[in-house]
Amino acid sequence: MQDRDGKLRIIDIAVTMTLFIIGCITSKFFIERVEDTWFMFNGPALSVLVIGEMIWWKIRKKIIAGWDSQKRGKEGIYNKYIKRVLDVICSLCALILFSWLFLLIAILVKLKLGSPVIFTTERPGRIDPKTGEEKLFKLYKFRTMTNAKDENGELLPDSKRLTHFGRSLRALSIDEIPEFFNILKGDMSLIGPRPLAVVYLPYYTQEEHHRHDVRPGLTGWAQVNGRNSISWEDKFKFDLQYTEEMSLLFDVKILLFTIKKVFIREGIGQGENQPESLHILRKKVR
Repeated sequence: MQDRDGKLRIIDIAVTMTLFIIGCITSKFFIERVEDTWFMFNGPALSVLVIGEMIWWKIRKKIIAGWDSQKRGKEGIYNKYIKRVLDVICSLCALILFSWLFLLIAILVKLKLGSPVIFTTERPGRIDPKTGEEKLFKLYKFRTMTNAKDENGELLPDSKRLTHFGRSLRALSIDEIPEFFNILKGDMSLIGPRPLAVVYLPYYTQEEHHRHDVRPGLTGWAQVNGRNSISWEDKFKFDLQYTEEMSLLFDVKILLFTIKKVFIREGIGQGENQPESLHILRKKVR
């Protein structure tokens, strides 16, 4: 109980500080629009703080109810009521804050790799409770390969179409920025098992299909534990662990680990130790 109360106090302080910063930014917006100095610096800030705190206390009650019921992971209160709200807020903020980067990369991709700038591919999403099957969606990414073809008009192998510029985009995970649109739409979440190729679906075990009990993520527990350098079995083990232990603190932990790995470029890109494609590997076993 004391541990729970301590965590709540930390979250309370973090929420209040965040609301205060947002309120100050909102007040700054009014600097050139309102002559009343008091209103300019206090009115918007107080409004954001009061309204934000009211919303937070409603969410706080649900968090406590979730802890009291001892439910975590995909059945927990966080996944059912809070995670999606945070996804919308975070994806909107990211798209606004990094709109300049999105535009810059789009121009560079157009100049260096051609059109279309955005590459789309089908990926399996969360299992639809009505059908019991994974719902397919279009995943958005910046393209990283050219349309180079051989003398017969066939596309060259990926290794020959992947340029140095494309490798750089992948190495920094910049090619995945358009996935924030998938998060905003509800196809994906900020944190969750990575969406894999549709062709892999028939080769999952019954247990491995449960990785799709939650929305796929921009980053996940498997990504910060080896990504391309671990076996498929280990990836699925980490994915299933996430679905069972999902929580706000777990998501924050994964997010911080992801930022660290992007900066040190650990486990990112197509490494030599990357396991063979799942469908090819399991065809051999069968």
